[in-house]
Amino acid sequence: MKKTHVCAISLALTLFCLPTLKAVAEIVDRVVASAGNELVTLYDVEREGKALFEQVAASSAPEELESRLYEARKNVVERLLEKILLLREGKRMGIEISESDIDNTIENIKRENKIDQNTLVQALAQEGLTFEAYRAEVREQAIRSKVIDRKVRNSIRIRDEDIEIYYQRNAAQFKVDEEIKARHILFLVPAGAKRQKIEEVRKRALEVLDKAKDGKDFHTLAKIYSEGPSGSSGGDLGFFKRDVMVKEFSDAAFALERGEISGIVRSSFGYHIIKLEERRGGTLVPLEDARDKISDILYPKEVEKGIKAFIRELKDSEDVEVRI
Repeated sequence: MKKTHVCAISLALTLFCLPTLKAVAEIVDRVVASAGNELVTLYDVEREGKALFEQVAASSAPEELESRLYEARKNVVERLLEKILLLREGKRMGIEISESDIDNTIENIKRENKIDQNTLVQALAQEGLTFEAYRAEVREQAIRSKVIDRKVRNSIRIRDEDIEIYYQRNAAQFKVDEEIKARHILFLVPAGAKRQKIEEVRKRALEVLDKAKDGKDFHTLAKIYSEGPSGSSGGDLGFFKRDVMVKEFSDAAFALERGEISGIVRSSFGYHIIKLEERRGGTLVPLEDARDKISDILYPKEVEKGIKAFIRELKDSEDVEVRI
């Protein structure tokens, strides 16, 4: 009987994703799926899905554990079949992976995980793998990746109409945050101030507001009367977004028209008089400027759809049977 062992080795996290073999050593090699004359056994499923099954067991209520484990095993079987079919397609296409490519991949894995050759070999041995078997796994993963590249990724083209539809349906993603440039005059109200003190501050603010409304230079008034740190610069706050200031201040400031002066505005700091000088943003990024970003968003989604469609084609063209 021919038996295929397919291990889920992610090239980015290969070393640390390999499940321990000890826990599955006693599993009977019952065939649970096949693709032509290549078989998937229960041993393969338990080895491939060990980490997933442990996660499902830890996160499931007792009454749903059996059904969730069953679904997880079905998913793992499908994944193993996909790997067999992709590898077979790679051989059919004549894809070959050079020894130097495998060397480079393993060197990258060691570098990313900050380990040396001895550490890698020892870790593989603990998982029941020889270094040569590991190289074979890396080779198969590279073949599968090249099949997907040639059959799916390289043929994906994001259509202009899809970009335009995404832009229209997700306009909020492409809106430039509105900013305003303002000045203010602050009249501080001390923490815990009595009503009489608060009223005194409010009356002083109203007097200065009258001067500002009468056309007195706001910059000069702020220098004379403001008790905030921006007073020395004529109350200049520069440009800021709505969420930068306290809500009472922002609500009043963003409601103003250019050149307009607010009434007195109460906040946790005291009383403010605000003058709006400029407003910018709050508009959509032009479609042409957003095309590349939208394409980057849509491309992975199209690749995922393309891979699923390609796998369906492979399954339809092969004698695939699932017995789980």
